Amino acid sequence: MQRAVLFCFLSLLAVKVLAQGRMLGGPSDAPIDDHTNEIATFAVEQLKHGKANFAIKGNLQLAKVVSAKRQVVSGTNHILVVEAADDAGPKTLELTVWEKLPSNVKENEAPMELTHFKMVGPAAEVCLAGCDNRKNSASRARAGLLGLSSTGMVQC
Repeated sequence: MQRAVLFCFLSLLAVKVLAQGRMLGGPSDAPIDDHTNEIATFAVEQLKHGKANFAIKGNLQLAKVVSAKRQVVSGTNHILVVEAADDAGPKTLELTVWEKLPSNVKENEAPMELTHFKMVGPAAEVCLAGCDNRKNSASRARAGLLGLSSTGMVQC
């Protein structure tokens, strides 16, 4: 009897969560505040200086944070869409920054890590079209979709 009641309760809870369009443990909308801007600035600096195996050629500057989501993991994943510009022009970037739990940050270690980056919008299409045709098509498509070359460097 207790199992049936528990099952019904959990089923109703799952239906309520699904009806709201959110997945337990999935990303949820976050406010664009000073902390979000600090994380976006960190990510753009990582890209600009070629940290975390990602780099964008040119003088990349953050313009604004367009949207923000957060996902609780062992720390917090901040999934940001930002507008930035470099010598080649404006870019829209999707960035994921993992903010570690304070207890997981070792001495002399950064409390954040850029874990994912992808160009979205028109600049990403230019990258895909402009990828080196000498590479095989699978590598070229993968690199273009991610905005990266096979070495991790942006091609445009």
